[in-house]
Amino acid sequence: QEWDGYVYYSLPAVSLSSQESDATTSIISDMDTVIDNTFLSWVVGVAPLNDDTWNEFVSAIEGMGVDVVRDAYQAAYERYLEK
Repeated sequence: QEWDGYVYYSLPAVSLSSQESDATTSIISDMDTVIDNTFLSWVVGVAPLNDDTWNEFVSAIEGMGVDVVRDAYQAAYERYLEK
């Protein structure tokens, strides 16, 4: 995998609390699996990429707890800004 130093360097160094990390770890892992599998199926043509499949993908990710992850990272970012 190629590392884009600029992108990662420009992101703030936010840190999740242990509670936030516990709440998000399995969600992120599950989401990564769905994202990887879905994108691969689109790229190799196993599944079509159209409005319906895109909306199904978005719904699947939203149903996995993306709001929990977003809220955890938002809280970590707000703590970062307070420093």
